[in-house]
Amino acid sequence: MSDDNCAQIIVLFYDIIYLMSFRHKIPSLIAFILILVGFLVIMGWIFNVSFLRSINPLWTPMKFVTAVCFMMSGLIIFATNRIFHGEFNIAPLILSAGSLTIIILTSVFFASNIFNIPVGIEQLFIGEIFLKGKIYNLQPCTASMFNFLLIAIVGIMSMHKIKSHKKIILIVGILIGFIGLSSIIGHILRVPFLYFNIYGFSSAMSVISGPMFVLIGMVFYLLYACPLNNFTKVKNENQI
Repeated sequence: MSDDNCAQIIVLFYDIIYLMSFRHKIPSLIAFILILVGFLVIMGWIFNVSFLRSINPLWTPMKFVTAVCFMMSGLIIFATNRIFHGEFNIAPLILSAGSLTIIILTSVFFASNIFNIPVGIEQLFIGEIFLKGKIYNLQPCTASMFNFLLIAIVGIMSMHKIKSHKKIILIVGILIGFIGLSSIIGHILRVPFLYFNIYGFSSAMSVISGPMFVLIGMVFYLLYACPLNNFTKVKNENQI
């Protein structure tokens, strides 16, 4: 038996162990959680249910646009996970829709923040509300928008199967997870800077968003650890 055959057997054995474990199902589960939470928060804004927006009335509510981006992120993670496990189907369509939606929303708000120019779409989402004696700016947190932009980039790279894709997924996952962890610590210690409540630059990241970003970071690590052969198989089939 040649060395190449031995290597192929070892890779196949590792893949079987991976697919038999629960680990490959976790990204889909977390994708479902992201979509569900985003949907519930959107319903909270539409029907004015404060519990769905922030759970605790004293907490900073998740912004409407942030909820939409979490839903799109869930779709991107679900489709990327399917591609990594050799199930192409309509994954490119899902990735295109999710990534494009996030890029449009993040571009609008970054342009508004940087150039201080009101944009028409802004009026649908940005405003101020009075909650329990506090004024909350409904403009999304800048750090959240940055994270969503990174997620959209991962979605685009998954769709086009770029060679360095997996390393970038790991880097993005670590960065997103770190930002989410910073927000969690900031809310626990009541340090506004850590949850990105910076006057003139960013509104506060909601209490719910921090754990969600940590979950996304964990998913990207799991995708990084996914065997390459399924991803390469899809790539080769798509090129035929």
